[in-house]
Amino acid sequence: MKHQEMFGRAQWVMPSRDVDSAEIYGVFRAHTGDSAIISLCGLGYFELYLNGRRVGDELFLPPQSDYHHRPDMHLLYPLNDTMHYRIYVVKRTLSEYLVEGTNQLMIRLGGGFYHQERRTAEGKMNFGRIKTCFRLTVGGHDVVSDDSLVWKPGFIRSCNLFYGEEHDITGYRMGMDDCEPVIICTPPESDYVFSDCPPDRVIRSLIPKKIAVCGDLTLYDAGENHSGYVVLGRGKIGESARITYAEELLRNKDGSIAGLDFTSAGGIEQISSDSYVFGEKEEYHPHFCWHCYRYFAIEGDAVPLRCDIVHSDVKITSTFTSDNAVLNWYYDAFLRTQLANMHGGVPTDCPHRERLGYTGDGQLCAGAAMLLLDTKTFYRKWLRDIADGQAESGHIQHTAPFQGGGGGPAGWGGAI
Repeated sequence: MKHQEMFGRAQWVMPSRDVDSAEIYGVFRAHTGDSAIISLCGLGYFELYLNGRRVGDELFLPPQSDYHHRPDMHLLYPLNDTMHYRIYVVKRTLSEYLVEGTNQLMIRLGGGFYHQERRTAEGKMNFGRIKTCFRLTVGGHDVVSDDSLVWKPGFIRSCNLFYGEEHDITGYRMGMDDCEPVIICTPPESDYVFSDCPPDRVIRSLIPKKIAVCGDLTLYDAGENHSGYVVLGRGKIGESARITYAEELLRNKDGSIAGLDFTSAGGIEQISSDSYVFGEKEEYHPHFCWHCYRYFAIEGDAVPLRCDIVHSDVKITSTFTSDNAVLNWYYDAFLRTQLANMHGGVPTDCPHRERLGYTGDGQLCAGAAMLLLDTKTFYRKWLRDIADGQAESGHIQHTAPFQGGGGGPAGWGGAI
């Protein structure tokens, strides 16, 4: 669909300043029991709230795609082709969230792959500023995004998919106090389609164990490598804490723990971390990024409640047991590795350092993934990503959705 077919008279809106995250507010009137369906997109990621309640439990919406044309990428490897663009739209039923009279809608935005300016190893991959558009049909009439909406920064002071988030909860209250008017922006030129691939969710949780104290840092072991994030409990109001993530430990010559080893996740130039200034909330975790780690360190007076494992919600449809412990371990390790690399309908080469849908890596693992997991809709979406990047010449890009990167002809181009 084109923009008007999907959203009618709705307009794309964005904060009046270039920020990493924002909360967009609007109000409308409804009756309890009204039918209410919303078609919504927020770029790069969004969360939807109605009357203070989170709508759904899906994470990292909408699925990643080649959203629209972006100029001046300054790519490490040149791109001389044209591509097809699509933006995924999420449709949700909101009837159960309505109250009688005035209802307040809030869309929390984060950068995701869309607004990402810090990591430039493959080029400048930024698409533009965060923005949103919605069409809500409630009680038979439309409520749409327009210049009546307002915004404020919220408690997420910075967020980046590769580096983490900074939150300041002191004094934060959800609501329209201290808001500014939004501004109207031009609709992205793209095809608009409803999302049909499995969303990311918190799939399960781990309880970490404290393993060492190194100076001001307390180190923990989650027990297994995974994609997700640490959930902290409430700290003293106004005090701060920082979590850093890694897959490996640094050790002294005597074997004792010396700290975290960041090498596999991008080195000291790309340390993955979350920072919080505590307020009235009971739990603290990032909203628009995941990390890949087994070990983490906390600086500050804070206690980890759990480690939430996050990836695309694809079901495990296989079992394997044998009398060989090594083979059993390989089965479990493959499932953990594959699932950690499935986010937003894209199988990635790694879930932390690059997070790219490399076609070579993805096609090599696809057979095993389809044998052991229910991945039909997941891979159908990724095949569309590959086709969207396929130029008129037939050339297949090295990454799908296109995020730069290098590769070769057969192993990568053969993915289609």
